Amino acid sequence: MNSANPFIRAIATRLKRRANQRWRLSLDEVRPLRDRVGWFFISIGITTGKARHHGGPAMTAIVSSGGRGVKPWIEARFHPTIEINGGTMRTRDDGIEDELIAIMGEVIPPGGHLMIDYESAGQEMTMAELQHGIPPAATSLGARMLAAGFIGEFKDWYFSEGGHEGPRKLQANKPPDASAARRAIENRIRELGDFETSALRHSDDPALRNALISAHRRAEILIDHLSARRSARQTIESLSIIDFSSASKARPARSAGARRRRLPPAPSR
Repeated sequence: MNSANPFIRAIATRLKRRANQRWRLSLDEVRPLRDRVGWFFISIGITTGKARHHGGPAMTAIVSSGGRGVKPWIEARFHPTIEINGGTMRTRDDGIEDELIAIMGEVIPPGGHLMIDYESAGQEMTMAELQHGIPPAATSLGARMLAAGFIGEFKDWYFSEGGHEGPRKLQANKPPDASAARRAIENRIRELGDFETSALRHSDDPALRNALISAHRRAEILIDHLSARRSARQTIESLSIIDFSSASKARPARSAGARRRRLPPAPSR
């Protein structure tokens, strides 16, 4: 690990602090990018419980430590499943993805930004919502980014402007100072409120109608979050409950036995 870089050190330290009884996060790989000063490729893995079975990656990313007036930023991709000790962990179902979003909200400073790939596997809900015209901040991914502290403007990178930007991704920014943050909160509350009262909720398409119902519920939670300054992790958890409910309606239910077969073995004690 490149411990000389303070931004990389901050990421590694935060990952170590966010362990729970089921899994621990670790910075498995750090390597500088050629011809990009201050840019690094990182890979984050998972170790389960006391058994210390390791797998990954849960997330890969390009990280910039900033410089010359540019604040640090992260461009991330989540990996939906991890093979560990003969079993499969789902990073979204096990809370890993949500925790990583929260951590990035903690390590990226004011003025920085976060980009997350929504074209790869695992982010189909967000892609569909954006294609339906739902505002980025009210999508599955965007809502959790906002709750993590990225309350500035959003940008949907849905096409490559210069041919090298890579897959589609959602970018959310942090305001640079307290005054800008207050204005951003007012703007996000107004935009989410306008979306809540919009006529978009009326649709004869069942898929669109369900997507809009979920997005309106997220908007309500986010307005409350921004108004009351609630905990990021508490709000992210509430948003994920909406997503799991929506996903269960969109796919056939699996048997309890099938669900158990997809989980990794319980850690030894």
